Amino acid sequence: MIIAFSGVDCAGKSTHIRCLEEYFVSQGKTCKILWYRPGYSKELQLCKAWVRGGYRICKRGIGAAKRLLSKALPNRACAVAADLQGNIDEAQASRVVEAQTSRVSDVQDAAGTLKLPPPLWLVTAFIDTVLQWGVVLRAQASRYDVVICDRYFEDAKLDIAFKYPQYVFAESLFEPIRRAIPRPDVALLLMLPFETVCERSDAKNEPFPDSPKVRALRYRAYEFLADDGVYRVIDSTGSIEETHRRIIAAIEEATAK
Repeated sequence: MIIAFSGVDCAGKSTHIRCLEEYFVSQGKTCKILWYRPGYSKELQLCKAWVRGGYRICKRGIGAAKRLLSKALPNRACAVAADLQGNIDEAQASRVVEAQTSRVSDVQDAAGTLKLPPPLWLVTAFIDTVLQWGVVLRAQASRYDVVICDRYFEDAKLDIAFKYPQYVFAESLFEPIRRAIPRPDVALLLMLPFETVCERSDAKNEPFPDSPKVRALRYRAYEFLADDGVYRVIDSTGSIEETHRRIIAAIEEATAK
């Protein structure tokens, strides 16, 4: 079973997804949570890190990557130089190491600041979306009893629309994606009053918050989604326990049909 969570910011999606995971585990079912935003999958991030020379592979690997680039290669250069010249002294070897390390550092810096042009980023994000929801999600659905998607198709459309509003062609690329990805067995939309969204967003003090205009437009878009009949709308203004009971009831009602 695939359950997709969508909804306005600060509606408690992550909290209720964790509660739902605990509920299914207590029922003896295997459960997997899949969080995804277009262009930000783990696999794509690893590919970007690889393209950037392994500069940001992971916190644990960055030290090893730097040592590999800053020590292994210069040491190899010194060894080759020593073999060729035969009489290279320690001072000359140190200069070789310093020169090679400097070149490697320049490559690292250039690779670390590499950014994709917006059109190329869009194409990459669309391909990544198909892979994540069309391949990875299907594979997980065959392996686990329940897969919970933290954000899904409509959320992705809104992200792209607000991130790159100038690229109107992006809208036409979503229809093939819609056909390529599985339809959730249950689609839940968590909603809050707009005033509550603003209060919670300000309290979270996020590093890159939406502007007031974008926040209002995003909220309005979710209101349209709430009216189209695809989602089971959950009012999450109550307590966590109360909202959790509503979610369980909505899932049971949807799966009973």
